[in-house]
Amino acid sequence: MSEKSLKKPASDGRSLVRSGGLVTVAYISVMVWYAFDQLSNLLEMTPNEFGDFLAGVFAPLAFFWLVLGFFQQGRELRNSSEALWLQGEELRNSVEQQRDLVTVTREQLAFENELLSQQRDEMKRNAQPILRVVPAGTIGGAPGGLTYRFRVWNHGKLCTDVRLLRDGTEMTARPSLDTGENFEFNALMDPKVDTEFSIEIRYLDSRLLAGHAKYKVQKNGPDFLINDL
Repeated sequence: MSEKSLKKPASDGRSLVRSGGLVTVAYISVMVWYAFDQLSNLLEMTPNEFGDFLAGVFAPLAFFWLVLGFFQQGRELRNSSEALWLQGEELRNSVEQQRDLVTVTREQLAFENELLSQQRDEMKRNAQPILRVVPAGTIGGAPGGLTYRFRVWNHGKLCTDVRLLRDGTEMTARPSLDTGENFEFNALMDPKVDTEFSIEIRYLDSRLLAGHAKYKVQKNGPDFLINDL
């Protein structure tokens, strides 16, 4: 469509010039025939009269080419406007394509970021220990209450620099806790006063990044309820 529109002004201009040339040749041919027919009268004319004759002969031709040039200029302006409109359409289509490309690129980046985030989360999960705190019986009475035994199991990845805190106070520490390993700790409780306490286990995961797990230990009759926090 664009190529045809660009070729149209040249063909229209040539046809207009060709038509004007044919009319000019025909008009001059008629004037030459008329001059030969009136040759005797032309020879008797004074230079002044002959100049007026030539002006009268060529004035219509000049006016004809003036009108022809007006139409030619109008066609060129119209064709130029059409060409500019087509260029504007192509530019708008190019902008739309660029906008679509930006949208696709943004969606691709969002997808890649989401995928990267999922991969990081997966790596983090794979590097974490899975710690479980379970009751392990009662040691016996002690001044201030009863001493209860608890065991911490690791069902996940190796963790190091393990520290166990009860209500913010460190109770025990271990250099490492591998998969399937466990360790015990004791907790003194007064059954008349203490009904619950919190446990926090701090560690370094297999990537040597700090992590922690928190639990709430509640006395429920002879048993304990241990929930994650």
